[in-house]
Amino acid sequence: MLTRVLLVITLVLCLAVIDASPTVRIRSFCSRSCSSAAVTNRGRSSYHLCILKCIDSRTKQEGLDKKSFEAAPSNQLLIGDLSFDQLQYIFPNATQQQIYHSLAPLNIAMTTFNINTCPRRAAFLAQVAAETDHLKKLEEDGSGEQYEGKTHLGNVFDGDGFRFKGRGAFRIVGRTSYLLAYRSIGKDAVLWNPSVVATPEYAFLVAGWYWNDAELYSWADENTPTSFDRITKVFTQHQYHILEQRQELWRRTKLLLGC
Repeated sequence: MLTRVLLVITLVLCLAVIDASPTVRIRSFCSRSCSSAAVTNRGRSSYHLCILKCIDSRTKQEGLDKKSFEAAPSNQLLIGDLSFDQLQYIFPNATQQQIYHSLAPLNIAMTTFNINTCPRRAAFLAQVAAETDHLKKLEEDGSGEQYEGKTHLGNVFDGDGFRFKGRGAFRIVGRTSYLLAYRSIGKDAVLWNPSVVATPEYAFLVAGWYWNDAELYSWADENTPTSFDRITKVFTQHQYHILEQRQELWRRTKLLLGC
């Protein structure tokens, strides 16, 4: 009898501790708030967006650290494409027109290059957000003159520096990179009219090719801050001071997508 009483008391205390946890309490509140028919009938993406907005609001009200609300890692395949609302949240500084023109090309690129799990998409989209300044820049500034005659980039003809300057979501540079991208995505214009790589239709496809070619998905699959930093360093080289900025983009995207 005494053993049963002690067991009940222990269970009650454990439940009290769990109930007192702000992470559990706020998640539970937001889950109930976002489970209304009005939200769930619009699909999984609307539900996750509602959860994210709710957590944003509640953590600010209570002065809590949003990092503690990251979901457990998941490698399950995502169902369906990203929605306009999701992209608005991932790229908050983009205009509606930029999101509209990027939505289909981004979904096509992620499907084409198997960026099809929550960790992969979160890492890919966070890097896209950073590299394009929230979809605003798909081409580097300047003429590309600094690449003229750079044979290690494959620029062996006059004008190659300008012709094959940095374009796309991940800024591929040089004749060799453009040639490899062309061979991968099978779009003649990448090689013969390389300026198209600065348009959404091509910019994200080429970014998907680069992501796969560099095998960045392997680090994305690990779904840890350390592995995400390794991806960031591929793009930023020695600019390690911006690691935390990209981590914040990554956490925000993971929270929205549910991983």
